[in-house]
Amino acid sequence: MNPFEQMEIKKNSFTKKEKIVYELMLKNVDEISRKSVTELADHMNVSQSTITRFCQKLGYDGYNDFKFSIYRYQKQVPLDDLDPSKNAFSTYSNLILQLQTSVNNDELSNLAEDIGKADNIIILGVHKSELPARLLNINLHKLSKHATFVPFGEVQDLESYIKKDDLVIVFSVKGESLKASISELVKKKAAKFAMITMNDKNPLKKMFPHFIWLPSTNRETSPVYVENQVVFMIYVDILTSYIANYIINKKDKVDPKRNV
Repeated sequence: MNPFEQMEIKKNSFTKKEKIVYELMLKNVDEISRKSVTELADHMNVSQSTITRFCQKLGYDGYNDFKFSIYRYQKQVPLDDLDPSKNAFSTYSNLILQLQTSVNNDELSNLAEDIGKADNIIILGVHKSELPARLLNINLHKLSKHATFVPFGEVQDLESYIKKDDLVIVFSVKGESLKASISELVKKKAAKFAMITMNDKNPLKKMFPHFIWLPSTNRETSPVYVENQVVFMIYVDILTSYIANYIINKKDKVDPKRNV
């Protein structure tokens, strides 16, 4: 029995607070895979113990057990499903096509130029956006750029060491988890900022000089669960090529003999 069937069977036994958790979980299934129990409790405005009791009432050991069950259920659609619309390959292909049409060449060039010019680049990523953030960090090192990946737990310390000429690149699926820690820094113009997100209605949208929106999918819009961070990774790879081109072109202008 999948976790959604278990919730449906148990819903009449839920307390008032557990019903709130139940309704919010149905509306925000994707949030479960991204958030810890602490973050989910804050998001739902309930206590951690309420979420734990809710999960235990469904027969799970706790939130993590429930979270992994949700993930397993989302991933169970077979890759060789006869219906093309339910095929993971088809879903990924559609996502890549959306990415191709949504990425703006000027935005890419401008961000690549700012990265190429920056002496120090700080990259943030949390949960599912952490892997692409780390990938960009690795790629920049290969291009001899000084870059630092900052874990989510250390974001609150940023103000103590970033400088106005630094470039801070923020990867975030929705932007909500970083809103409190980043918004004040952006307002103070403590550094230059760029946001790469999958939320076009990101609460920080108007505050970022560079705001890059990338397409995504969820269980409501797609019959197949796919990893949206793949889109982030592809974007990082394309962005890296633009950065490399900027660096090479800049060197050629400084030393014309390189082209001889």
